[in-house]
Amino acid sequence: MRPSSQIEAKCWLCPMTFRTRRQLKNHLAAAPHKRLSVICVWCPEEKSYRRMVDLKEHVMAHHRSKIELMPYSFLSENNGFWMANYPETYAKVILPSNENSQEAMKARIEVLEFLNRVDNTNRKKEEWTLGWKCPKEMVKGTQEEEVESEKPNGSYSPTRPTIYEGLALQQLTLGLGDSTAIFKLDLGVSIRFYMIHLNDSVLRDQKMLDALIRRMTALVNTKYAGSHTFSVSIDGKLKSIVAPVVARKLSIKEEYIMDIKTSGELFPGKQTKAATNQLSPLKTPSTSDIILEDDSDNEEPEILEEPTSQKKGRKTTEKEEERYVEKRKKKTNHQEQKAKKIKKGKDYKKQDEEMTLTEEGQKRTEKQEQEEIKRKEEEHKKRETQKQEEEVRLKEAEQKRKEKQEQEEIKRKEEEHKKQETRKQEEKSD
Repeated sequence: MRPSSQIEAKCWLCPMTFRTRRQLKNHLAAAPHKRLSVICVWCPEEKSYRRMVDLKEHVMAHHRSKIELMPYSFLSENNGFWMANYPETYAKVILPSNENSQEAMKARIEVLEFLNRVDNTNRKKEEWTLGWKCPKEMVKGTQEEEVESEKPNGSYSPTRPTIYEGLALQQLTLGLGDSTAIFKLDLGVSIRFYMIHLNDSVLRDQKMLDALIRRMTALVNTKYAGSHTFSVSIDGKLKSIVAPVVARKLSIKEEYIMDIKTSGELFPGKQTKAATNQLSPLKTPSTSDIILEDDSDNEEPEILEEPTSQKKGRKTTEKEEERYVEKRKKKTNHQEQKAKKIKKGKDYKKQDEEMTLTEEGQKRTEKQEQEEIKRKEEEHKKRETQKQEEEVRLKEAEQKRKEKQEQEEIKRKEEEHKKQETRKQEEKSD
């Protein structure tokens, strides 16, 4: 595969050939072709703009109140396909947005309303709808070609080392005050995990929330053990390297990342030995080493009596007192962890409910928009049918009127002829 800078792209409208697809795109947008032009759906008369960026400048200057009600990507270059004057050419060099996305459906609605509102447009409604159904193979081929041409060439960047491109999302949790993402970086000889804390404002940004929900849905088959300790926060140059990569992989803005913490470095080859050491029996086992989950106060005298029973006749030493204090700390920590787990379980439940409500609301909105499009298309068809029926009725009435006139003319001529014959006969008889 040749680098994208050396890919030859031939213009199918003229003999010219270009080194990159970007050059071809600029060529098609400029004179004499002007094949990437788009219309403004809010102007009182039909106006076209050379490229989507020109339309965006016009809209921000003259139709700001309209665009504020539209989805975030309404004026994106991909969504411009639905407002393009030459959709087939547009789809060859720019991948159209998903036809079922909110921005695509809104664009089609606005175009249909524009056609109903403005007379004498260059293209009729049938031409627009036919253009929206341009061959899918063309779009698919464009997509594959664009993806291949944008593959990295493997060169090292000192400001963004390529090792961090290997960060893989393992877990994503959404909830007020507890939105986190865990990434795994596997370097072969060692593994490191990163916990990213997200700002609560990301949950109020509908576009960012939709992107996070899609990432969460894609994690169905990803298993994460969840037994790592994240104690060290990264900052400075390392954070400036990791944060953009994480933001891109989550499809969110970098400003929503509050903090990044990392776990200790793990060495897969040594895990078995470490696990064996953790499971080895104690040299001096004692029932006092068992940490009970019972919260009753009767436990303290039992723990005090057990070490005393092991060494009959001896008083409690300072070492045994330290062991007792340490065990009480362990028990307290255990109870605190248990309380945190219960609280976290409630947070998970609340988070699931919030996600369910968000997904249901999104589905309901999309369904309403699809029904609105269908209703408007049916109304348009109904008006077209009524118009055609009215034209047929008028033609039939006109034809009947002409036939009646012709019959009356024939009848008049016959009566005249009879009168002439009668007059001739009377003259002969005289």
